[in-house]
Amino acid sequence: MLAANPGAELVGVAPIAGTYWFGLRDRVGGFDPYRYSTFAGNHSVAVDERGGGMVDDLAGGGGPVTERIWHDGTVYGTHFGTLAPAPLRLVWFTFGLSPLLLGVTGFTVWWTKRRSARNRRRTSAGTPSP
Repeated sequence: MLAANPGAELVGVAPIAGTYWFGLRDRVGGFDPYRYSTFAGNHSVAVDERGGGMVDDLAGGGGPVTERIWHDGTVYGTHFGTLAPAPLRLVWFTFGLSPLLLGVTGFTVWWTKRRSARNRRRTSAGTPSP
């Protein structure tokens, strides 16, 4: 497996549907968009669990250009949030919640102004406020 992918290091192993999946990271300038995800490695190799033969070698570089951009580039990592470590993902999460915070504070300000205007109308009409 490592002989078929020279210059790669093993970064993950998982049993998946009758095979063992091995995640490999290219040591020489290889960018790994999956680094912070469950299945790290910019190359994948599937090995049969019974015979030990290589079933599939999903090393980057093959396939159409769009597929290479999706799997080997930053598009996948950006889309699924695996491009950045956990602290930066927490910052993204916080920014994602900011519209909710703005909505709550906007409603609170509107409700407060509405109540104070209603109270002013009642006192000017001579009706005591409750």
